[in-house]
Amino acid sequence: MRSGGFTLIEMLIVAAIVLVLCAIAIPALLSSRLAAHEAAAIEDIHAAQSERGDRVAAPFNCPSPPDRFSTTKSGYVRGCTVGVYWATPEVQGKTGVRGFGGDYTGRICFTTDGTIPNMAGHCQVLK
Repeated sequence: MRSGGFTLIEMLIVAAIVLVLCAIAIPALLSSRLAAHEAAAIEDIHAAQSERGDRVAAPFNCPSPPDRFSTTKSGYVRGCTVGVYWATPEVQGKTGVRGFGGDYTGRICFTTDGTIPNMAGHCQVLK
C-alpha cells in the first residue's frame, strides 16, 4: 500500500525539468543585462551630445575638470577625449560587448571589440 508523498523518480523528474528551464532562462537573462548596459551607455552619450554639443561646426570641449560623465556606471566606463564622448565595457564580454563614441555631429558610432570608435574616420554608425 502506498502512503502520501512523492517517489524518488517523481522528485528526479521535477529536478530535471527545473534544470532545463534554468538552462534556457539564464543565458536569456544575461544577454538582456548586456543589452540594458549598452542602452544606458548610448543614452548617456545622447544626453552628453545634447547638453554639450552645438552640432554646427566645431567639436565641443570636454569638461575640465571631468564632470559626471567621467565615471563607471552600468558596466561601462565613460569619458570624454578630444571632443568625443565614449563608453567602453568595464569587462569586455561580461559587462558589455560594443564600444561607443559620440561627437558634435550627433552621430554615435560603435566598435564590436569594445574599443573607442575612430570618430574622425569611417566608423560603424549606430542606427
